[in-house]
Amino acid sequence: MSPALRDLKSRWAKLDRDLLPFAGEPENPTARRIVREQKEVTKLIHHAHAAEGEKAKKGGGDTSDLVVVGAGPAGLSAAVYGAREGLDTLLIDSDTKAGGQARHSSRIENVVGFPTGVTGTQFATRGLEQAERLGADTKFGVSVRRMAYDPQSGMKHLMLSDGTTIHAKAVVIAGGVQFRKMSFEGATDCPDIVYGDSEALKKRSRGKRAVIVGGANSAGQAAIDTAAKVPVTILLRHGEIGDKMSSYLVDQIESDPKINVEIGEVASVQTTAAKRMASVTLKDGKKIPCGALGLFIGAGPETDWADVERDDHGYIIVGRDGSTAFQTSVPGVFAAGDVRAGSIHRSIAAAADGAAAVSSTHEYLASVAPAGRANPAAGPRRPVPAVTEADKWMDAMDALDQEYPFTGFDGVAPDSRRGRENPPAGFLDVGPISTEALAPGDVFQDSSSAVYRVDAVKSAHGGKLRFHLTRPAHGVVPEDAVGSHTFEKGEKAGFRLLKPDTRHPLTNGLDFYKATMSQLQWKTHPDAQVTFELKNRSKTTRIADYVGVDELQERLDAFKHGWSSRELAYLGGLKTKDGSRPLFDPEFIAYLRSNSLPPITVGKDDTGELTVKTTGPWPLVTFWETVALSTTNDVYFENYAKKHHLNLADLRKEGDRRLSEKIKVLHEHPEIKLAEFGTRRRFSSDWQHHVIDRLQAEAPENYLGSSNIAASDDNGTSPIGSYAHEVEMVYAAIADKADGEGVTGPATATEHVLDDWRSLYGEDLGIALTDTFTTAAFFHAFTK
Repeated sequence: MSPALRDLKSRWAKLDRDLLPFAGEPENPTARRIVREQKEVTKLIHHAHAAEGEKAKKGGGDTSDLVVVGAGPAGLSAAVYGAREGLDTLLIDSDTKAGGQARHSSRIENVVGFPTGVTGTQFATRGLEQAERLGADTKFGVSVRRMAYDPQSGMKHLMLSDGTTIHAKAVVIAGGVQFRKMSFEGATDCPDIVYGDSEALKKRSRGKRAVIVGGANSAGQAAIDTAAKVPVTILLRHGEIGDKMSSYLVDQIESDPKINVEIGEVASVQTTAAKRMASVTLKDGKKIPCGALGLFIGAGPETDWADVERDDHGYIIVGRDGSTAFQTSVPGVFAAGDVRAGSIHRSIAAAADGAAAVSSTHEYLASVAPAGRANPAAGPRRPVPAVTEADKWMDAMDALDQEYPFTGFDGVAPDSRRGRENPPAGFLDVGPISTEALAPGDVFQDSSSAVYRVDAVKSAHGGKLRFHLTRPAHGVVPEDAVGSHTFEKGEKAGFRLLKPDTRHPLTNGLDFYKATMSQLQWKTHPDAQVTFELKNRSKTTRIADYVGVDELQERLDAFKHGWSSRELAYLGGLKTKDGSRPLFDPEFIAYLRSNSLPPITVGKDDTGELTVKTTGPWPLVTFWETVALSTTNDVYFENYAKKHHLNLADLRKEGDRRLSEKIKVLHEHPEIKLAEFGTRRRFSSDWQHHVIDRLQAEAPENYLGSSNIAASDDNGTSPIGSYAHEVEMVYAAIADKADGEGVTGPATATEHVLDDWRSLYGEDLGIALTDTFTTAAFFHAFTK
């Protein structure tokens, strides 16, 4: 194991120890932060494992020890157990979110250790986070079209709906079941017919009665949950309410005056002119006025893609002929949860199935690969990727070794011998250094402070080591390069090996619209010099009473090196709305990579109030605004709480109470859409992330996303934002200095900004700000 990988695993283990005091407190802000950091370290461990000398897998796609199909309770449990026990685990689901049908449950009461129950959303989001923290890869929004089994190699090849193929030594099918559909006269395009989702049913009812069709537990849970908001009618085709429903649910339903049970079948629905539900008519002619119709009529498996033995209803048969428990008719393919024939269709039972299926998977893998499994305590692993461009490039360079001999590292990349300045890549033989010293992702700094990143490592002849290098920054050490080690090079000066960090040094305090604005500025006014100054406009609050000059300066200096490679990789991966191209020009990403932020100075004005000021190129200065404001707020509230002896736990408790009230209002008004733009005015970074996590988990129909780049990256969502008043004001100022050339001044600045904006982003991010100068000026430009 390389020192780099050993360091990462030690760091993961330390974070795990730090997490121990928070057992049973999944929503604790500190626990949330530790889990997020563990997930980032897990990604680095995945990357480092690819450099451990393993050969690339054949077939052109990723190869995993275990692929889990379906991210419901069974699939999540299988992914958690598989990853924790050292298997390269990939979890895929056709839905865009985890949880399956369980995600729609208002309360799951049979999970041991949760005496008040747990919501389906909590169950799903926590389970997914647990699987990812332990090392499982995930792939959502794709379905399996076909699975082929190769009896010679034992490999399973899964063809996905996105055109890719993945390869697995073992597969756990945990796809659960899909809701059965019903059709009614008059129901075309009515949004108030809901399948299996009590939260949606409550919202769609709009304060009116809800009608629920179904007689099993899911219908009973939905009725109890929905009755907290509106009256409920349960429709049974025949029989009694207790025929298929658990007694604890029957007792609650019979004692709730807002729930009544009737025998009948829906024949048609009546809607308003706006296609909203007005009533349902039963086959006996009775009409029931209502706001929504909830169908909880069971579900069936979708298993046609799996070439395994199934029963007459499509459920997968396991354990035939004394084979390993949970194994299907295909060796190394297992079934767990509701999709398995004979399962009892309960969330907790499905989760137990998933764990047991992984145990069967281990038995199978041991029988076909007795060389042993990965050490469960060694931390998470992932599939080794196929041959990279860097690998191919290094193979080609072997033939050039005699033509371009290079045995030292003195700050000049070898390709510059061909007359190219700042070459994008070069190869380097640094002498007899063990391959365990380095791994892809490591960062080098040479004697001139130029910084390079290792893309691949390969042993060369003569006991030397060869690297494929790229140059991510020039003349600066990036913020994510922390710690160092020097390898001496005989007569050469040597170099430092800088270990990457997974923190968000910049984007934790950065709103997305600063990045979109910066790209516009880089395209249109790259050399414009501007000044940003933070001034306190409050007449009653003095920042200087709680924030010291040196303290804030130290905090802000931590960001001066700009974007980390981790953050730039995320930014560079964002696509336009139609997904046809990168949102950010690769040359713009290179610009950010190659430039640190202008120096920023903290001081005091004549009144003793704090000031923050920086001057430099507009595309770089623009990033300081939300970073400086959020950091000042962070320090202010930290010191305010200390000075006034405030209990942070009490503050957070009160904050959660108020947030719960707001979420309650959102549940009552699904038409309200909410985007989080709190970075500049936040109480703290942890609290902002906590609020975002709760909004995403508890109000998914209302919550659109956050402007905070780091939070969006952590939560797997797209950041939100376009541009702010700053752009129009600077456009106007540039026009004033240019005597009206180009932009003609405040009266038309908004118009010119929008023209440039549309030429860069199309219609994706358009916004018109009416109040930059005066509303009159705006309407003068836009009513021509």
